[in-house]
Amino acid sequence: MTAIVVILFITLIASSLILGKFSSFRLINTQGNLERPPFIGIYWDNNGTNPVQNITWGSVQPNFTINKTLYIRNEGTKKTNLTLHAENWTPSNLSSYMSLTWTYSGTPIQPTETIEVTLSLSTSADPNFVDYLIAYDISTFTFDIIINAYD
Repeated sequence: MTAIVVILFITLIASSLILGKFSSFRLINTQGNLERPPFIGIYWDNNGTNPVQNITWGSVQPNFTINKTLYIRNEGTKKTNLTLHAENWTPSNLSSYMSLTWTYSGTPIQPTETIEVTLSLSTSADPNFVDYLIAYDISTFTFDIIINAYD
């Protein structure tokens, strides 16, 4: 039994030496470029020194519009487009009575270009809005603004 193990071991070593002598490999180096996704900065000023962290709308009432002016700079390396979404309304039914729009024209923003946009938060004149506010004793609201950059 030991002799068989020794013969198998010698055979294994011999075959690996023979195969090793005739094997070949090539190392191929590779490289590529990573493209950064579009990247924007949102600021209170045209110089880009005061970043927007949050927006306080103040007091709003039915049939009311309040505006906030922001500056959006393309901080990426390619032209970019923008989309706007308002999400996570609290209370959630407020999205039926309030809307967010902006003045962005849809024109692509070039790298390092800064554009001025005005966000407008508008509330409904619908009497049901007033009834909703009173019935649920609503005096505050929150929502998230999503500005997405894409190329």
